[in-house]
Amino acid sequence: MSQNALSFIPKGAFSCLSNLQQLNVTGNVLKVVSPQAFAGMNSIRTLVLAKNFIDEVLEAAWTIPTLQTLDLSHNLLDTLKKRRFVGLSNLQALNISFNLLTMFTLQSVYGLSNLQQLYATNEKHSYLNGMFKALPKLQYLDVSNNPISWMSIDQFTHNAVLEELRMERGQLLGRDLFDNSQNMSIFRGLASLGKLRLKGNFLHQLDLRTFSNLSKLYYLDMSESRITVLVPQIFKDLHSLKFLYLNDNKLLALNGDVFQGLGSLTVLLIQNNSLSKIEKQTFAPTPELRALYLPGNHINTILPGTFFPTTDHSLSIDISRNPISCTCELQWFRNWLHTSNIRIEHPDRTLCSSASLQVLKNKPLLSFDPGDFCGVDTALISGISLTGAAVFFLAVLAYINRWWLNYKFFLLKLALFGYKEVEEDVAEEDYRYQLNVMFHDNDEGFVNDIVRPALMQRMPHLQHIIYGDDDLNVGMFYVDALYHAIESSYKSVLLISNQSVSDAWFMTKLRMALEHLNETRLDKIILLFLEDIEDDNLPYLVRLFLSRNRPYLLWTDDGDGQELFWATLEKNMRSNRVLNNIIPV
Repeated sequence: MSQNALSFIPKGAFSCLSNLQQLNVTGNVLKVVSPQAFAGMNSIRTLVLAKNFIDEVLEAAWTIPTLQTLDLSHNLLDTLKKRRFVGLSNLQALNISFNLLTMFTLQSVYGLSNLQQLYATNEKHSYLNGMFKALPKLQYLDVSNNPISWMSIDQFTHNAVLEELRMERGQLLGRDLFDNSQNMSIFRGLASLGKLRLKGNFLHQLDLRTFSNLSKLYYLDMSESRITVLVPQIFKDLHSLKFLYLNDNKLLALNGDVFQGLGSLTVLLIQNNSLSKIEKQTFAPTPELRALYLPGNHINTILPGTFFPTTDHSLSIDISRNPISCTCELQWFRNWLHTSNIRIEHPDRTLCSSASLQVLKNKPLLSFDPGDFCGVDTALISGISLTGAAVFFLAVLAYINRWWLNYKFFLLKLALFGYKEVEEDVAEEDYRYQLNVMFHDNDEGFVNDIVRPALMQRMPHLQHIIYGDDDLNVGMFYVDALYHAIESSYKSVLLISNQSVSDAWFMTKLRMALEHLNETRLDKIILLFLEDIEDDNLPYLVRLFLSRNRPYLLWTDDGDGQELFWATLEKNMRSNRVLNNIIPV
């Protein structure tokens, strides 16, 4: 009865059709649905009321217990009121997509204890308020294409048989999927979940434990989700995962442990990201990998010894639309392609970049024959000759300076065997705070724009950090709060600038930090210079600290210098050295 002009169905209108199994009333102008309109339909299994103007389902018990599928999609429902599905105890599929719904509650689905499929896509908003506790037999749930939120992360703990969950384009953030205060994932309770679709969200900050409960998951789609970094071993519990979609994100690098635990993975899509290289052991944890898609990245070479799983099976790999440099440094990979059980997808689009050998520019990678271009390595021969000459020169130089060298070797022997450096036996997790960042108010922009994002990306394990005065204990006097922050922190970093060394309060912080260093005898203080400071403006305490070879860092605008800066900071965060003033520096 679709595509007519029905505006009302009276009570018992179909009661004479006791054998009817399917009724389709799509595309009419119905505004209200009354369960009594379908009374007497003793065999009805499918009822389709889609594409009407329905804005209310009247409160009355349904008397058609045989109904298995109810379609209310493409209507004007803005709320599901209480007890509107009473009597549909055998309903298996409910479609309420493309309405104006904003909230789902436990009472909204009262009476649907046997529901197996729920479609609730393209709503105005999906505020989930524990409704799934009433649906213990739910196997398929789709709440995609609308903003999703919830008050409590305890949403699916009663849905042990749910097999597929779709929350695509739901404006979800990484922190929405894991509650640190409760140490609980939104996926807790989904013991049977096999397919999880999270495409098109904002998952750039995922906790390591987000997927820890999904041991049966075999399909995971996180494409188009603005992911820049994946923490190591984030998939370590997904032992059944076979399909992983990470395409169309903003990944800059893949840690060698990121795929740890994916021993069953067969298909991996990472195309259209910003990867510039592949670490040698990135794919070592995926021995069953059959298809690897890497097109549309910034990869220019494959490092010698990079592992690809091809021992017992063939591997299809797509590295098209990457700026591959076809030079002799890539000859190992080109020879390996010729001898291994591997198939290059889209070879006509896998081209040598402009950084390749002149005759190979814009030519297919497979046209590169190392035997034609990479013969005897004259550079190696020249290098060996120059090395021999350099060794002779160094031998002569060593003989001339033999007494000075003997003295330095003595000091080296003392450093290696004469004493043992002692480290604090208390780990960083035993402190209340892992890091305390102290700075002048004028340097707050540097902290917010550079320090915070870098620490989140490079050292995600640091979860308890004090950033300046705003994070101090509000229940203490200011000086007491400063001392409490220094004493309770594994490391304290002080940002030194021209403004800070002229500020009396900042110098008080520095003095307190150095006094704490002298009291504890632990190398817990790091100075971070944001700019060059004239010698005349450098405070005595700072010069005294530097004269004792204490750790300090200097910020620079150079990209390589910044990489060294963060690597040095990360190294200094590994341990607190016990100071030994007996041995002179």
